[in-house]
Amino acid sequence: MKQYKVVVRIPSYVEKTIYVDDATSKADARKKVKETIFGDDWGYDMSGDVELGQFWNKAKIMSVKGGE
Repeated sequence: MKQYKVVVRIPSYVEKTIYVDDATSKADARKKVKETIFGDDWGYDMSGDVELGQFWNKAKIMSVKGGE
């Protein structure tokens, strides 16, 4: 199975890397990260992040690497 490294910029973070090991392509890895961040299937409690200045709802995918 191929692993993809998706770099995401979230306001107040410099960048965050999310590893995806169940994707079939770079486009699929990008889609899975979007579903994770903006969907309801995220295992991370982000309830206090806005108070800390971390705005996940404004995240932007910067790059997708891997899969070779």
